[in-house]
Amino acid sequence: MWETLTDFAAWPAIFPDVTEVSVEGAGDGQLRIHQVVRVFGVRIEHTSSLTLHAEDHRLEIRLDPSAPHDVS
Repeated sequence: MWETLTDFAAWPAIFPDVTEVSVEGAGDGQLRIHQVVRVFGVRIEHTSSLTLHAEDHRLEIRLDPSAPHDVS
């Protein structure tokens, strides 16, 4: 399960509302994930900062306020 959740490029195939994903490293186990989702036909775009905690199989995901987004 952990391998599936951390295969971010595969999220569009796993999660039906996710249509696009791009990932960039931000150092020290940090990633930035840009996603486009479609919910009830509405396109929503956002970037999250993500920290991987592999030792206890935990993802810490927060909206990145420094990136443009459609989430309020």
